[in-house]
Amino acid sequence: MSVPDLRFGDRAAADVFLASLNTTAVAGVDEVGKGPLAGPVVVACVLLPPDHKIVGIKDSKQLSAKRRQVLADQIMECSCWGIGSRDNLAVDQLNIHRATKQAAADAVWECIAKGASIRHLLCDGGLGLQEYVPFPSHAIIKGDNWFECIGAASIIAKVFRDNQMAVYHELWPEYRFCGNQGYGTKNHIEAILKYGMTPIHRRSFGVCRGAKERKVE
Repeated sequence: MSVPDLRFGDRAAADVFLASLNTTAVAGVDEVGKGPLAGPVVVACVLLPPDHKIVGIKDSKQLSAKRRQVLADQIMECSCWGIGSRDNLAVDQLNIHRATKQAAADAVWECIAKGASIRHLLCDGGLGLQEYVPFPSHAIIKGDNWFECIGAASIIAKVFRDNQMAVYHELWPEYRFCGNQGYGTKNHIEAILKYGMTPIHRRSFGVCRGAKERKVE
């Protein structure tokens, strides 16, 4: 069974593909934070129980912050899950692609360590992990819109990373990390140019290349 291209939306194709796996032990993997100028890249792996009663699981970007937190609490309470992350130093050293894959592998193995009997892995976008896991791994474009396990992973990863960025905002409020989560918004870039880079900025990304370091206060 070929992996469906779900960029344009096809519920029937998604359902047929999921049924073809012939198991309910299908875990989802998704990442948050590949593109920001600051902060970690975070990946979550989730194995939902087939009889879960959670309503509204979907791509985390389509949910309000309040709704994401509610769903994250429900998902973590009833499922097996794992979190992996790589900080900005690892991103700069490894490159974002390798750092994301390493974080994803950590998330999967943490999920397994908690007792998840995973038989198949569904990863959003281009996050193929076949070389890291001992079971089939499928990368599916827009998978977080069509498979609850991937949507659940996106929610947990997003909440985890946003909470981290909120802590960093308390340390360096000038960069407004609580609002931009480290992405290259206008106010964030202006703050980098004015104040310099914090210890959590990615030196290999965009405007950070060659930017001055923030003075120790």
